[in-house]
Amino acid sequence: MNSGLSIIIILALLFVIFTLLLSRFFPKKSIKYIPFIICFSISTYLIISARLSTGGFEDLIKGIWAVFLFYGGICSLITAIIIDVYNRNKSKSIS
Repeated sequence: MNSGLSIIIILALLFVIFTLLLSRFFPKKSIKYIPFIICFSISTYLIISARLSTGGFEDLIKGIWAVFLFYGGICSLITAIIIDVYNRNKSKSIS
């Protein structure tokens, strides 16, 4: 397996597990969206700082990290939405 693909899969699994743990331990609905907000903010910062730099490998590394964090944030967002839909359908079937 390609090492880049394995890093992406591991990162996605970490963010999915983190989102699941947050949704289980904190009953507030908005808590589980925090990993997405953090990842999106950091990836935006990394992209902006990579675009404003003069060049070199540091910019390339920032761009790669931005893509990885953005992908992890999207996986976290999808997981949080699925949890919300599941909980909504679960509460509708009970009442």
